[in-house]
Amino acid sequence: MAVQPPDPRTFNSWEDAFQYPLPVVRKLEQQLRKNLDENRSKLRSLVGASYRDLLGTAERIVEMDERMRGVEGALSGIARGCNVRVLERKGEGLALLRRKGLEGEVGEGRRRVMAQTKILQSTLTTAGRIMKEKGDALVVAKLLVLARLLLKSVSESTESLPDILEELRRRLAVLRKKLGSYIDRSLVRPRTEKASLVNTLAAFTMISSAGPKEVLHHLLQVRCEQMEHVRESPTGDDALTKMLELYKHTLTDIRALFPRLYADSLAQLGKVPLMQDEQIRSLYHLNLDVYGIWVDEAVRAFTPWVRHEQLLVSDVQDALVAWSRQAHECVVMAVKESVRAETDVKAVLGLRKKVLARYLALGSSFPQFITGRAVTEVSGAFMEQLCVLAKQCASSGDESLEAPIGTGPPEAATGTDIWGLAVEDFDLSNGASSFREAIIQRRNGRDTRLRAIRNSLSKWEQNLLAFQAEIQQMRSVKWEDEADIDLDDIPDGESMRVAMCKDDPDLLHSTLRSAVEAALTRVTEHIRARSESYGEAALLLRLLRDLHERRQSLATHIGLSSDDKTADGDHDDLIATLHNNIVKTAMVLPLVRLSQDLKRKHRPPTVLWDAGTPPLPVQPSPATFRFLTKLCKAMADEVGVDVWSPDAVLSLRRTVERAGSEQEKKGEEEEVEVEGKAVINGHHDDSHASHEGDHAPSDESAGAKDASERERNVQHLFDAIYLQIIFLSQGKGKDPLSVPIDGLRQELEVEDASFERLKKSAGEYWKRTYLLFGLLARTAV
Repeated sequence: MAVQPPDPRTFNSWEDAFQYPLPVVRKLEQQLRKNLDENRSKLRSLVGASYRDLLGTAERIVEMDERMRGVEGALSGIARGCNVRVLERKGEGLALLRRKGLEGEVGEGRRRVMAQTKILQSTLTTAGRIMKEKGDALVVAKLLVLARLLLKSVSESTESLPDILEELRRRLAVLRKKLGSYIDRSLVRPRTEKASLVNTLAAFTMISSAGPKEVLHHLLQVRCEQMEHVRESPTGDDALTKMLELYKHTLTDIRALFPRLYADSLAQLGKVPLMQDEQIRSLYHLNLDVYGIWVDEAVRAFTPWVRHEQLLVSDVQDALVAWSRQAHECVVMAVKESVRAETDVKAVLGLRKKVLARYLALGSSFPQFITGRAVTEVSGAFMEQLCVLAKQCASSGDESLEAPIGTGPPEAATGTDIWGLAVEDFDLSNGASSFREAIIQRRNGRDTRLRAIRNSLSKWEQNLLAFQAEIQQMRSVKWEDEADIDLDDIPDGESMRVAMCKDDPDLLHSTLRSAVEAALTRVTEHIRARSESYGEAALLLRLLRDLHERRQSLATHIGLSSDDKTADGDHDDLIATLHNNIVKTAMVLPLVRLSQDLKRKHRPPTVLWDAGTPPLPVQPSPATFRFLTKLCKAMADEVGVDVWSPDAVLSLRRTVERAGSEQEKKGEEEEVEVEGKAVINGHHDDSHASHEGDHAPSDESAGAKDASERERNVQHLFDAIYLQIIFLSQGKGKDPLSVPIDGLRQELEVEDASFERLKKSAGEYWKRTYLLFGLLARTAV
């Protein structure tokens, strides 16, 4: 037997439900849930059934409230019209009419003139107020037409005309001109509703009696003049935005208004007489309910007449095509004027993206007016300025380099010895970056001028890389997202995408690359023009090295040619010229000292010679060693160790070979007085000998002199071999030092074995000491 759950209504609290067994409590829960669902359904049905009745009651309450307000307004008007003061004024007015003779049939003509004049005044006043409040132009046009009719009626009256009539005539003419300007301003007002625009066009039709074609052309002309006005106003990219918005609204409005909507609006004007028009009757300031009965029947029966010429869709299409072509030219001119003074490539590209996106959106909505050619022309207007900016960005490097290089006298050489930094103070609190930078600057000979040039180059390179980054951004623009369209749905859409994302960036990249190449060529030519100055050879060489590094970097990012070529010759010719100038600068003092040392006839230190048969020298003379030491010091201190590349050292070796050969010859041919006798090429000249027997040298003394001269020549031969090993050039042609070496060998009658010993000793000494002359040993030992 199933257990029946208890009645919940008998519980005093919720705890009484849990005094029963669990199955009973479970059944009680199920019963309560079932009752809740049934009650919820009943309540929903009850509310749903009465919801419509509640809505109907609310609508009736709102309607009753509106009617009560109308009754209250009517009662208040009756109360205002029936008070004592109003009745008194009416009595006074009636007495005034009797005194002026306006009562009865005799004064009817005068009353008619005064009433029409009163309406005329109110009409002009109301028309001016509506235009001031930017109201409906059609209402103003109707008021002015009514005013013209009233003015004509009053003027043709046989009664005496009021004095104010000429003033009203003048006011009517002024208001007609103001209405024309007001209509033009209303036609170009942004975000104008179609109904308001139709009324404005109808107002123009009423005051000008123009046909539909004339109205259409007037609207297009006003819009075009507004675009020209916006273009001439200095508002930047806002002008382009306004022009494109006006372009879009014009195309939209013309297609929506003509020919059907405009024709329907004209048809409404001729349905009722003008004074019966609801817009005119609603203007309580005219007091037509009071003065309307005195208006002439011709005026009251006048119905506006307009020219109902047929306007075809093809006529509208042809007018829009012609106007669109003119508006497009205006937009292109506005683009050129807007970006002409802009120097920021990001701003130009941002404006390009905004304008082209709007143009593409127009092309999507009006493909018959906005073609791919039009988009290309607008993009071309931006590309003209972008190409100019690319050339300016590239040529800025030329201008920034010419100023630091200058055309004046060269500056004094700056030392490159890094040990000079030991006496300077550096702030090492934040690390040794400043000290490291100072070492690099000193090691590479970067003086004030070179640092200024490097800073200019760095800034120039950064600008070029930033420009190149913007070009890459042009390639990645998603025009479908920018314009919110699908280019595949537009005729010539694919060609537009290719032109904007590939052709334009390629053109700009090519222009930038050519401009950079031209700028580098001009700078190189400027350096070539300064290459004859010996004092600036190191600076120019360092500058060329830095330019080469920049070129390699730009070759990676911009696609420049990695070959350094100038317009009229190979880049290597310029490097060779600068190397020769550097060599000449470094060799001046060492060669002077070498020439001085060769003029002195010192006895060589034979005790240090190799004790062979015969004894031969194993180390160079002090003059030769001093020459090499001073040469390396001049290379390091006066020019800088950073410029001595293998090619520069090779140029130095070739020059020293030629100079050393000449010095050796000059030293051998130098006439030196030895105890009253001249010695030429190591031999005595007896023509100058003394005939006095007491002063004549003995045979033993002459033999000693010959032995000393031979020892010096042997030392010279060793020095020449030693210099030949050091400065042996790897180029083509005969070694210049081989001539004096061969001459000394033949003169001294040196045997092959002895000569080989000299060469071997010179080579071994160079291997032991070449680290003392590091700059000369840059090439293979």
